[in-house]
Amino acid sequence: VHWTTILSRIMVVFNQTTKESREFNLDWDALNSYCSFFGVDDKVAIELREYFLERRWVAISESRQRISRLFPRYLADGVLWSPVLQFLQPIPAFKMHFMAGKGKASSQESLRYLIEVAKLMQVAVYVPKDRPELGRLYIIVDGEAHHRGKVFIQTLGR
Repeated sequence: VHWTTILSRIMVVFNQTTKESREFNLDWDALNSYCSFFGVDDKVAIELREYFLERRWVAISESRQRISRLFPRYLADGVLWSPVLQFLQPIPAFKMHFMAGKGKASSQESLRYLIEVAKLMQVAVYVPKDRPELGRLYIIVDGEAHHRGKVFIQTLGR
């Protein structure tokens, strides 16, 4: 039991080393306190917690994006290419920027354009009945989206 306690304490310290993880833990405690204090129905409380856990991915992504904006251009070209390939290649609007079947940018200008797009990408989490902003390109990573009777499913995994 003694080693389990020590290991548990080490994990708590390790998991709270970043600002985002400390904020997440504080917010998680506040959410649980809110649900208890106001007697939120169990089903609704579970949905709130699931949404809150999904929002964690937004915080992680925003942190990564802040860092990637600091990269000088020559480093960004090499580092950001992998995510560009993963997220943008399957999208019809960007296919013209890739060499057919090779997974490479068709030109240096296309590569720079795709990297700039990657720098501007943002993560968002939506719940049923949410209305995302118009005029944006949405990539469904998890779950599905409904629009005017059509169902759009995820095309990429995490």
